[in-house]
Amino acid sequence: MLIHSYVTDGYYSFAESLLESFKAQHGDHIRFLLHTKDLSEKQILALQDRYKELTIKNSETDWAWLQHASKMNKQRLLKGKDQVEKFGNKYMSRAFYHWKHYISIYARYRDAIAEAFDFAGEDNHILHLDVDLYINRDITTIFNLIKLADVSLLLRPGEVTEWRKMYGCILGFTVNEKSREFMTRVRTHINAVDFINIPKGYGQIVFWRTYDELRKRKDIRIAQIPRTWIYKGFNHRAFILSANNGLYKQVTARRYNERLLQER
Repeated sequence: MLIHSYVTDGYYSFAESLLESFKAQHGDHIRFLLHTKDLSEKQILALQDRYKELTIKNSETDWAWLQHASKMNKQRLLKGKDQVEKFGNKYMSRAFYHWKHYISIYARYRDAIAEAFDFAGEDNHILHLDVDLYINRDITTIFNLIKLADVSLLLRPGEVTEWRKMYGCILGFTVNEKSREFMTRVRTHINAVDFINIPKGYGQIVFWRTYDELRKRKDIRIAQIPRTWIYKGFNHRAFILSANNGLYKQVTARRYNERLLQER
């Protein structure tokens, strides 16, 4: 099993709590791949000291490309970054979505997961997580589900709005021909829309559309991750806690670290 996540410098505290909460439940012998954006050397070394089997792939924001693609100057893009990292999507002005789209859809869903596939190797398994999650209990049950399918998704098919039909916070893959086909289709959907015209929730939309295209095929196994396994808030029974809980991100990050201190 390979655990994979993506973090920007502004979410550094969440990277600490994700690593530490996972280690508290499973130790630090399971491989962990962390794609990072704009971390300092000091931050990278500090994270590596926290987890034995951690690999970090750090890169810098391509501000020149992003300003050209978004038709926004760097100051406005930085304002959007600040809103997301401090307050979360609920409090973010739609005028500043471009930085989030660059990180979440292009850098993470399109590029980083493809690299995680290559890093994991064939016939291995990947659990991809939002960095602002907290591992609350032993998640071997989630590992076992992922191993039984080619792709595992947290679906909400009853939702009317397309971008709400699935959560992108947790994804599972068995690295093989079928899961690679699934992700190739995801990337094709991402690349089909000009960056400037990406709609709200497009990262979740492309996964839902790919699922909808493939779900009737008998040669690909797509498992549904139960919604009850992730809780938006604080609940001792949930496997995983989500920071997408209506609180400011900084508040939840502080509470995660307080929780870690209490459990030691």
